[in-house]
Amino acid sequence: MPEDINSVAISSNGTYIAAGCDNDRIYCFNKSSSTPLWDYYVGSTIREVVVSFDEKYIAAAAEGVYFFNISNIGSPLLGSYPSSNLFLKNLILSQ
Repeated sequence: MPEDINSVAISSNGTYIAAGCDNDRIYCFNKSSSTPLWDYYVGSTIREVVVSFDEKYIAAAAEGVYFFNISNIGSPLLGSYPSSNLFLKNLILSQ
């Protein structure tokens, strides 16, 4: 895990923790372990992470938006909208 963590989000019941970092990676943890369930390289500094209320998804803002399925440990990325012209700072997921 890198030193510089830009954003942390905790799921509504505290089971999952997402961290977005300066090393261009997002990390997903279960509260019971310090080893990530998965991590994913997006290619730019992650500025914001959010966990959906139902604890199924994580969204990350960097140079674009990235959507992840928490339970897909081997391949968590659901979709992405990368853009070198788009730099997001804040994300909100609604039900």
